[in-house]
Amino acid sequence: MPCYTEMLMNRPRDIRKVPHWAIAGGVLVGWLCSQPGLAAVSINVTCTSPFTCVGNPPVGTVSYTYTVTPPVFTPTLQEVSITDTTPGANSTPSNYFFTTNPSYTLPPLSLTPGHTYTATVNLLINQSWFPSACPGPQASCPPAPLTNPVCNNFAQSICGTIFASEVPTQKLDKLLVEIRDSLGQLIATTPTDNSLIGYNYIFKGPAFINGTYFVDVVLDRGENATPLQQLVTLKPDGTTTPGSVDMTVTGVPTPITVSDSSGTLVLVTTTRWTLNTPPPIDRTTPATRDYYTAITDENGLATINVPGNFTYYMTCWRVTSSANGYAYTWNGSVATPITPGLFVPAGTLPVQQCP
Repeated sequence: MPCYTEMLMNRPRDIRKVPHWAIAGGVLVGWLCSQPGLAAVSINVTCTSPFTCVGNPPVGTVSYTYTVTPPVFTPTLQEVSITDTTPGANSTPSNYFFTTNPSYTLPPLSLTPGHTYTATVNLLINQSWFPSACPGPQASCPPAPLTNPVCNNFAQSICGTIFASEVPTQKLDKLLVEIRDSLGQLIATTPTDNSLIGYNYIFKGPAFINGTYFVDVVLDRGENATPLQQLVTLKPDGTTTPGSVDMTVTGVPTPITVSDSSGTLVLVTTTRWTLNTPPPIDRTTPATRDYYTAITDENGLATINVPGNFTYYMTCWRVTSSANGYAYTWNGSVATPITPGLFVPAGTLPVQQCP
Protein backbone atom coordinates (compact mmCIF):
# COMPACT_ATOMS: atom_id res chain seq x y z
CA MET A 1 0.00 0.00 0.00
CA PRO A 2 1.46 3.42 -0.88
CA CYS A 3 2.41 5.48 2.14
CA TYR A 4 2.81 8.74 0.25
CA THR A 5 3.10 9.27 -3.48
CA GLU A 6 4.30 12.52 -4.98
CA MET A 7 5.36 13.85 -8.35
CA LEU A 8 8.94 15.10 -8.37
CA MET A 9 10.41 16.21 -11.67
CA ASN A 10 7.42 14.50 -13.33
CA ARG A 11 8.48 11.13 -11.88
CA PRO A 12 6.31 9.49 -9.23
CA ARG A 13 8.04 8.19 -6.14
CA ASP A 14 6.36 5.22 -4.48
CA ILE A 15 6.98 5.13 -0.75
CA ARG A 16 5.91 1.85 0.82
CA LYS A 17 4.35 1.95 4.26
CA VAL A 18 5.59 -0.35 6.97
CA PRO A 19 2.45 -1.09 9.06
CA HIS A 20 3.57 0.45 12.35
CA TRP A 21 2.00 3.30 14.32
CA ALA A 22 2.44 3.88 18.00
CA ILE A 23 2.54 6.47 20.74
CA ALA A 24 5.36 6.01 23.22
CA GLY A 25 6.33 8.18 26.16
CA GLY A 26 4.00 10.98 25.19
CA VAL A 27 5.72 11.25 21.80
CA LEU A 28 3.85 10.41 18.66
CA VAL A 29 5.88 8.09 16.42
CA GLY A 30 5.15 8.94 12.82
CA TRP A 31 4.88 6.80 9.76
CA LEU A 32 7.62 4.20 9.23
CA CYS A 33 8.18 4.46 5.50
CA SER A 34 10.56 2.90 3.02
CA GLN A 35 11.26 3.21 -0.65
CA PRO A 36 13.71 1.50 -3.02
CA GLY A 37 17.19 2.46 -1.84
CA LEU A 38 15.93 4.16 1.33
CA ALA A 39 16.08 2.38 4.69
CA ALA A 40 13.18 2.48 7.10
CA VAL A 41 12.90 5.91 8.67
CA SER A 42 11.23 6.71 11.97
CA ILE A 43 10.14 10.29 12.58
CA ASN A 44 9.37 11.45 16.10
CA VAL A 45 7.72 14.88 16.44
CA THR A 46 7.32 16.32 19.93
CA CYS A 47 5.09 19.33 20.63
CA THR A 48 6.95 21.60 23.02
CA SER A 49 3.84 23.79 23.13
CA PRO A 50 0.47 22.24 22.21
CA PHE A 51 -1.50 23.73 19.38
CA THR A 52 -3.58 26.46 21.03
CA CYS A 53 -6.23 28.87 19.89
CA VAL A 54 -6.99 31.93 21.98
CA GLY A 55 -8.17 35.50 21.65
CA ASN A 56 -10.75 37.38 19.66
CA PRO A 57 -10.27 37.05 16.78
CA PRO A 58 -8.64 33.73 17.72
CA VAL A 59 -4.96 33.16 16.98
CA GLY A 60 -3.43 29.71 16.63
CA THR A 61 0.14 28.81 17.62
CA VAL A 62 2.15 25.56 17.92
CA SER A 63 5.79 24.78 18.76
CA TYR A 64 7.52 21.46 18.06
CA THR A 65 10.83 19.67 17.66
CA TYR A 66 11.61 16.46 15.77
CA THR A 67 14.13 13.63 15.59
CA VAL A 68 14.77 11.25 12.70
CA THR A 69 15.93 7.67 13.09
CA PRO A 70 18.40 6.71 11.75
CA PRO A 71 20.01 10.14 12.11
CA VAL A 72 21.81 9.91 8.76
CA PHE A 73 18.59 11.01 7.14
CA THR A 74 18.13 14.74 7.62
CA PRO A 75 15.01 16.54 6.50
CA THR A 76 15.77 19.19 3.94
CA LEU A 77 12.45 20.89 4.44
CA GLN A 78 9.56 20.89 6.93
CA GLU A 79 5.94 21.63 6.11
CA VAL A 80 3.37 22.52 8.74
CA SER A 81 -0.23 22.39 7.54
CA ILE A 82 -3.29 23.61 9.44
CA THR A 83 -6.60 21.87 8.69
CA ASP A 84 -10.09 22.92 9.78
CA THR A 85 -11.55 19.71 11.25
CA THR A 86 -14.89 21.24 12.24
CA PRO A 87 -17.81 19.08 10.97
CA GLY A 88 -19.10 20.56 7.75
CA ALA A 89 -16.05 22.77 7.18
CA ASN A 90 -13.65 22.53 4.25
CA SER A 91 -11.17 19.86 5.35
CA THR A 92 -8.54 20.90 2.80
CA PRO A 93 -5.49 22.35 4.61
CA SER A 94 -5.68 26.10 4.22
CA ASN A 95 -2.43 27.21 5.81
CA TYR A 96 1.07 25.93 4.91
CA PHE A 97 4.36 26.95 6.49
CA PHE A 98 7.80 25.79 5.33
CA THR A 99 10.99 25.86 7.38
CA THR A 100 14.39 24.19 7.68
CA ASN A 101 14.67 24.79 11.42
CA PRO A 102 14.40 21.55 13.47
CA SER A 103 12.73 23.52 16.28
CA TYR A 104 9.90 25.62 14.94
CA THR A 105 7.13 27.84 16.31
CA LEU A 106 4.19 28.36 14.06
CA PRO A 107 3.55 32.07 13.44
CA PRO A 108 0.21 33.36 14.74
CA LEU A 109 -2.63 32.94 12.29
CA SER A 110 -6.24 34.09 12.42
CA LEU A 111 -8.75 31.28 12.78
CA THR A 112 -12.53 31.08 12.82
CA PRO A 113 -14.24 31.39 16.22
CA GLY A 114 -15.86 28.15 17.34
CA HIS A 115 -13.90 25.94 14.89
CA THR A 116 -11.42 23.13 15.61
CA TYR A 117 -8.10 22.81 13.78
CA THR A 118 -5.34 20.19 13.46
CA ALA A 119 -1.66 20.97 13.01
CA THR A 120 0.24 18.40 10.91
CA VAL A 121 4.00 18.27 10.35
CA ASN A 122 5.44 16.81 7.14
CA LEU A 123 9.21 16.30 6.64
CA LEU A 124 10.98 16.10 3.28
CA ILE A 125 13.73 13.45 3.40
CA ASN A 126 15.57 12.33 0.30
CA GLN A 127 12.95 14.05 -1.85
CA SER A 128 10.18 12.10 -0.12
CA TRP A 129 7.53 13.53 2.20
CA PHE A 130 6.98 11.85 5.53
CA PRO A 131 3.77 12.90 7.28
CA SER A 132 3.53 13.02 11.06
CA ALA A 133 1.64 14.88 13.73
CA CYS A 134 2.05 16.29 17.23
CA PRO A 135 0.48 14.65 20.29
CA GLY A 136 -2.78 16.38 21.00
CA PRO A 137 -2.68 18.22 17.67
CA GLN A 138 -6.15 19.74 17.84
CA ALA A 139 -6.92 23.27 18.92
CA SER A 140 -10.49 24.35 19.59
CA CYS A 141 -11.09 28.04 19.10
CA PRO A 142 -13.48 29.66 21.58
CA PRO A 143 -16.73 30.94 20.09
CA ALA A 144 -16.87 34.64 19.39
CA PRO A 145 -18.21 36.49 22.43
CA LEU A 146 -21.79 37.62 22.11
CA THR A 147 -22.08 41.39 22.19
CA ASN A 148 -24.67 44.02 21.41
CA PRO A 149 -22.96 47.25 20.29
CA VAL A 150 -26.21 49.19 20.74
CA CYS A 151 -26.24 48.23 24.43
CA ASN A 152 -22.60 49.19 25.08
CA ASN A 153 -21.56 45.61 24.17
CA PHE A 154 -23.43 43.97 27.03
CA ALA A 155 -23.94 40.43 25.75
CA GLN A 156 -27.46 39.23 24.95
CA SER A 157 -28.97 42.46 26.26
CA ILE A 158 -32.04 44.41 25.14
CA CYS A 159 -32.03 48.19 25.49
CA GLY A 160 -33.62 51.34 24.13
CA THR A 161 -34.92 54.80 24.94
CA ILE A 162 -38.36 56.04 25.90
CA PHE A 163 -39.04 59.48 24.39
CA ALA A 164 -41.81 62.05 24.93
CA SER A 165 -44.18 62.34 21.99
CA GLU A 166 -44.58 66.07 22.63
CA VAL A 167 -40.81 66.67 22.42
CA PRO A 168 -39.25 63.86 20.32
CA THR A 169 -35.73 64.47 21.66
CA GLN A 170 -36.82 64.46 25.32
CA LYS A 171 -35.96 61.24 27.17
CA LEU A 172 -38.45 60.28 29.84
CA ASP A 173 -36.91 59.47 33.21
CA LYS A 174 -38.13 57.06 35.90
CA LEU A 175 -40.80 55.33 33.81
CA LEU A 176 -41.25 51.60 34.37
CA VAL A 177 -40.47 49.35 31.39
CA GLU A 178 -41.45 45.66 31.15
CA ILE A 179 -40.12 42.79 29.07
CA ARG A 180 -42.23 39.72 28.32
CA ASP A 181 -41.54 36.43 26.57
CA SER A 182 -43.20 35.32 23.34
CA LEU A 183 -46.18 34.02 25.35
CA GLY A 184 -46.70 37.33 27.14
CA GLN A 185 -45.31 36.18 30.49
CA LEU A 186 -43.62 38.96 32.44
CA ILE A 187 -39.86 38.37 32.77
CA ALA A 188 -38.48 41.56 34.29
CA THR A 189 -39.08 45.27 34.86
CA THR A 190 -36.66 48.18 35.00
CA PRO A 191 -37.02 51.96 35.38
CA THR A 192 -35.75 54.37 32.74
CA ASP A 193 -32.60 56.21 33.78
CA ASN A 194 -31.53 59.30 31.86
CA SER A 195 -28.02 59.06 33.30
CA LEU A 196 -27.30 56.04 31.08
CA ILE A 197 -25.29 56.62 27.91
CA GLY A 198 -26.80 55.65 24.55
CA TYR A 199 -30.13 54.47 25.99
CA ASN A 200 -32.19 55.04 29.12
CA TYR A 201 -33.20 51.47 29.96
CA ILE A 202 -31.55 48.08 29.57
CA PHE A 203 -32.36 44.45 30.30
CA LYS A 204 -28.94 42.86 30.71
CA GLY A 205 -28.05 39.33 29.62
CA PRO A 206 -26.97 36.62 29.62
CA ALA A 207 -30.30 35.48 31.13
CA PHE A 208 -32.02 36.04 27.77
CA ILE A 209 -31.81 33.36 25.10
CA ASN A 210 -32.30 33.71 21.37
CA GLY A 211 -35.90 34.35 20.46
CA THR A 212 -38.75 36.84 20.47
CA TYR A 213 -39.66 39.23 23.27
CA PHE A 214 -42.08 42.09 23.85
CA VAL A 215 -41.19 45.40 25.50
CA ASP A 216 -43.82 47.80 26.87
CA VAL A 217 -44.06 50.84 29.14
CA VAL A 218 -46.21 50.75 32.28
CA LEU A 219 -48.66 53.60 31.65
CA ASP A 220 -50.52 55.81 34.07
CA ARG A 221 -53.95 57.35 33.55
CA GLY A 222 -53.91 59.76 30.62
CA GLU A 223 -50.72 58.32 29.12
CA ASN A 224 -50.40 56.53 25.81
CA ALA A 225 -47.45 54.70 24.23
CA THR A 226 -46.53 54.25 20.57
CA PRO A 227 -46.36 51.37 19.96
CA LEU A 228 -48.17 49.85 22.93
CA GLN A 229 -45.80 46.88 22.69
CA GLN A 230 -42.53 46.66 20.79
CA LEU A 231 -41.56 43.31 19.28
CA VAL A 232 -37.83 42.56 19.57
CA THR A 233 -35.84 39.56 18.35
CA LEU A 234 -32.62 38.49 20.09
CA LYS A 235 -30.33 36.93 17.48
CA PRO A 236 -27.64 34.22 17.94
CA ASP A 237 -24.83 36.78 17.71
CA GLY A 238 -26.20 38.69 20.70
CA THR A 239 -27.65 41.62 18.72
CA THR A 240 -31.33 42.52 18.43
CA THR A 241 -33.81 43.54 15.77
CA PRO A 242 -34.53 46.40 16.07
CA GLY A 243 -31.15 47.42 17.44
CA SER A 244 -32.46 50.04 19.86
CA VAL A 245 -35.94 49.22 21.15
CA ASP A 246 -37.35 52.76 21.35
CA MET A 247 -40.88 53.92 22.15
CA THR A 248 -42.68 57.25 22.65
CA VAL A 249 -45.16 58.14 25.38
CA THR A 250 -47.77 60.91 25.34
CA GLY A 251 -49.18 62.67 28.39
CA VAL A 252 -46.49 61.99 30.98
CA PRO A 253 -47.24 64.43 33.85
CA THR A 254 -45.10 66.31 36.32
CA PRO A 255 -45.92 65.44 39.96
CA ILE A 256 -46.40 68.25 42.48
CA THR A 257 -46.09 67.17 46.12
CA VAL A 258 -47.92 69.28 48.72
CA SER A 259 -47.42 69.22 52.49
CA ASP A 260 -49.94 70.32 55.15
CA SER A 261 -51.90 68.82 58.01
CA SER A 262 -53.66 65.54 57.41
CA GLY A 263 -56.97 65.74 55.54
CA THR A 264 -56.31 69.09 53.83
CA LEU A 265 -58.06 69.59 50.49
CA VAL A 266 -55.60 70.88 47.87
CA LEU A 267 -56.72 72.56 44.65
CA VAL A 268 -54.26 73.28 41.83
CA THR A 269 -55.47 75.47 38.95
CA THR A 270 -54.00 77.33 35.99
CA THR A 271 -55.58 80.60 37.18
CA ARG A 272 -55.67 82.06 40.68
CA TRP A 273 -58.70 80.78 42.62
CA THR A 274 -60.29 83.59 44.71
CA LEU A 275 -63.53 82.07 46.03
CA ASN A 276 -63.93 80.82 49.58
CA THR A 277 -65.25 77.47 48.45
CA PRO A 278 -63.68 74.96 46.07
CA PRO A 279 -65.15 74.64 42.57
CA PRO A 280 -67.69 71.90 41.93
CA ILE A 281 -65.99 69.05 40.10
CA ASP A 282 -68.44 66.56 38.65
CA ARG A 283 -69.73 65.40 35.28
CA THR A 284 -71.07 68.88 34.55
CA THR A 285 -67.65 70.54 34.92
CA PRO A 286 -66.38 71.75 31.50
CA ALA A 287 -63.53 69.66 30.18
CA THR A 288 -61.60 72.84 29.42
CA ARG A 289 -61.26 73.67 33.14
CA ASP A 290 -57.82 72.71 34.47
CA TYR A 291 -58.70 71.66 38.02
CA TYR A 292 -56.50 69.20 39.91
CA THR A 293 -57.35 68.14 43.47
CA ALA A 294 -56.05 65.86 46.20
CA ILE A 295 -56.38 65.35 49.96
CA THR A 296 -53.30 65.01 52.13
CA ASP A 297 -52.79 61.59 53.69
CA GLU A 298 -52.09 60.67 57.33
CA ASN A 299 -48.54 61.95 56.83
CA GLY A 300 -49.80 65.28 55.57
CA LEU A 301 -48.65 64.72 51.98
CA ALA A 302 -50.52 64.74 48.67
CA THR A 303 -49.22 64.29 45.12
CA ILE A 304 -50.97 65.87 42.15
CA ASN A 305 -49.97 65.07 38.57
CA VAL A 306 -50.16 68.01 36.16
CA PRO A 307 -48.87 68.69 32.63
CA GLY A 308 -45.44 70.33 32.78
CA ASN A 309 -44.35 73.77 31.61
CA PHE A 310 -47.52 75.53 32.78
CA THR A 311 -47.99 77.95 35.67
CA TYR A 312 -50.23 76.74 38.50
CA TYR A 313 -51.79 78.26 41.61
CA MET A 314 -52.47 76.29 44.76
CA THR A 315 -55.38 76.80 47.14
CA CYS A 316 -55.91 74.78 50.32
CA TRP A 317 -58.86 74.11 52.63
CA ARG A 318 -57.73 72.88 56.01
CA VAL A 319 -59.97 70.79 58.27
CA THR A 320 -60.87 72.66 61.49
CA SER A 321 -63.13 71.89 64.39
CA SER A 322 -66.27 73.92 65.08
CA ALA A 323 -69.28 73.82 67.36
CA ASN A 324 -71.08 71.69 64.82
CA GLY A 325 -68.15 69.31 64.15
CA TYR A 326 -65.48 69.60 61.49
CA ALA A 327 -65.37 72.00 58.57
CA TYR A 328 -62.99 73.11 55.82
CA THR A 329 -61.49 76.57 56.23
CA TRP A 330 -60.21 78.47 53.18
CA ASN A 331 -56.51 79.34 53.32
CA GLY A 332 -56.36 81.41 50.15
CA SER A 333 -54.25 81.06 46.99
CA VAL A 334 -50.54 80.61 47.16
CA ALA A 335 -48.75 83.91 46.73
CA THR A 336 -46.00 82.52 44.44
CA PRO A 337 -47.16 80.66 41.33
CA ILE A 338 -45.79 77.14 40.73
CA THR A 339 -44.22 76.53 37.32
CA PRO A 340 -43.00 72.94 37.17
CA GLY A 341 -40.79 71.94 34.28
CA LEU A 342 -41.70 69.55 31.51
CA PHE A 343 -41.59 65.82 32.34
CA VAL A 344 -40.00 66.35 35.74
CA PRO A 345 -39.82 62.94 37.52
CA ALA A 346 -41.48 62.35 40.85
CA GLY A 347 -39.48 63.49 43.84
CA THR A 348 -37.49 66.04 41.83
CA LEU A 349 -39.42 69.21 42.63
CA PRO A 350 -39.32 70.67 46.16
CA VAL A 351 -42.32 69.92 48.34
CA GLN A 352 -44.88 72.75 48.22
CA GLN A 353 -46.39 74.13 51.41
CA CYS A 354 -50.01 75.15 51.67
CA PRO A 355 -50.41 78.93 52.32
